[in-house]
Amino acid sequence: MLNRSSSSIKSDRNVFATPKSGTPSSVSSQIPSAKLTVGIGKRVRDIVAIFPQGEPVEPSKLCFSEQLNRVDKKVFTMTSLANTEFSSKPLHIDHVGIEEPPGNGFEYVLAIVDRRTGRPIEFKPAALVSFQPRFQPGEELLNGRKRKSVTNYSQDFSMSFDEMRTERNNLTKSFGSAKNVKKLEANIRRSITSETLDAMSTTAFSSPNTSIKKEEFDDSIDSLSTTTTLDDDKSKLLSILEKGTSGMLPKPNYDAKVPSDVYKLEQFLPDNFDQFKSGYEQESLKYFKSVDSYQYLINFGVSPLVAKRVGIPSRHANPGIRCTIALKMVVLSKFVQYCFKKRSRALSISVGDVEAFQLPSLMSEYFRKKYLGEGTGKNAIKFQIPVDKKNRALVDLLCLLLLFDEPDFMLPLSPLVQELGVNETMLKNYLTGLGCIVSSATEAQALTMNTASFFQTYKIIF
Repeated sequence: MLNRSSSSIKSDRNVFATPKSGTPSSVSSQIPSAKLTVGIGKRVRDIVAIFPQGEPVEPSKLCFSEQLNRVDKKVFTMTSLANTEFSSKPLHIDHVGIEEPPGNGFEYVLAIVDRRTGRPIEFKPAALVSFQPRFQPGEELLNGRKRKSVTNYSQDFSMSFDEMRTERNNLTKSFGSAKNVKKLEANIRRSITSETLDAMSTTAFSSPNTSIKKEEFDDSIDSLSTTTTLDDDKSKLLSILEKGTSGMLPKPNYDAKVPSDVYKLEQFLPDNFDQFKSGYEQESLKYFKSVDSYQYLINFGVSPLVAKRVGIPSRHANPGIRCTIALKMVVLSKFVQYCFKKRSRALSISVGDVEAFQLPSLMSEYFRKKYLGEGTGKNAIKFQIPVDKKNRALVDLLCLLLLFDEPDFMLPLSPLVQELGVNETMLKNYLTGLGCIVSSATEAQALTMNTASFFQTYKIIF
C-alpha cells in the first residue's frame, strides 16, 4: 500500500505491505490479472483476488465475471470448475467478491520487484477484491420438497462376529444397568485369551498326564550308575514317565510328531478283537447297513454331533475296523447320555436299558465287561456303574470324537454340553488331560455347528 501523503517513493524501506484481510501473494501469482475500470475516478487498475476462507484447489480453472447490482455498483463473481478429492464431478462453487476500500489514507498498489536486488521497480494501482462463498439453494429446497438420497446397494454394511460383540459390550458399558455391567466385567475376567494359554503352556498344568517333577527326574539321572547299560537307563526313564500317567486316560505316543500319531484308532478296538475279528466286522457292517444315514442314527437316539462324526464308516479304506470303532462310539454316546443327561446320578443300569441300545451280541458282551460292574438282583438284574468306568467311557468317547475329525482334530464344547449333558468343567479337565488346548471358535465354525453362542474349541497339540 502507498501513502498518498508521501512525496517520494525513492526510499530504501519496503513500501509494499500485504493486506491484513488475506494472502494475495500466493493466489495472485497464479491468477492472470484483468484490467478493469474500477474504484474511485474510474482509473484502470489491476485486480488482486483474495480468499480469506481458503485457497482454491486449481486457481487456473477459476472463472471470473463482472456484474452490476441494483444500484449500479460493480460486483465480481467467481465460479470454480475444479475437481476435488471428494467428488469426481466438477464442483461448482459460487463466490461473490467486494472491493476492499482503502482506509487510513492508504490505497492498494501492485509492486513489480527486481528478484536480484529485491527492490521495487514499478508500482501500479490495484483493486483488492475479497471473495466470500455464497450458498445458492436449489429449486427443490425453495419449493419445500425433500431431496431423496440415492441408495447404494453395492455398499457392504456387514459386521463380523467379533466386531458385533465388541460393539455390544461397549453399549453395555455405556448404557447398561449396574447388574449387566457387573456380569460383563465378570465374563471378561473369566475369559481365556491367548496370553492365558501361553502362561498355562509354560506350567505343569498344561499336560497333567505327563507331569513329572523336575527334581525327581534330575535325581533319577544322577543316581544312574556309570556301569549300567543304555537299556537300563531307558527302562528307568520310562518308569519315571509311567508314574505320571493315569489309568483312566488312553496311553498317548510321546514321540509323535503330528497330531494324528498321538492316539491311534486301533487302541480303541475290543480286547478280543484279534480273536473274534471276523465276528466283530460282520456284526458292525450289518449294523451300519441297516443304519446307513445321519437321520437313522438320530432316530436311534445317537447325539447329533456323534452321528455327524460317524458318517458312513463302510466307505472307508478299512471298513471292518472303521465300522467296529464307529459302533463302539455309538454305544459310548448312548451310555454317556444315560449316565449324565437322563440320570445325572446313575449308579446302576438295568438289563432292559442295556438291551435298548440294540447292540450286536459281541459288542454287547464287550461293553458289559469293559464299562459296567457286577450284576445285582435276582429277578430284575442291574449292573453297577462305577465312577471310574463311567469316566473312562466319557474319555474314550471324547478321544474318538477327536480322531474322527481328521485332519483338524477339533471338538466344539457347547454342543457336547447340550447333547451329552456333561458338566463343562469336567469336559475341560478331561480334554486338557488328553493334550488339548482351548481356542475361540471362528464365525464360520459357529455357523457350521448351528449355534449362536460363542463356544470354545479344543485341539490336539502333541
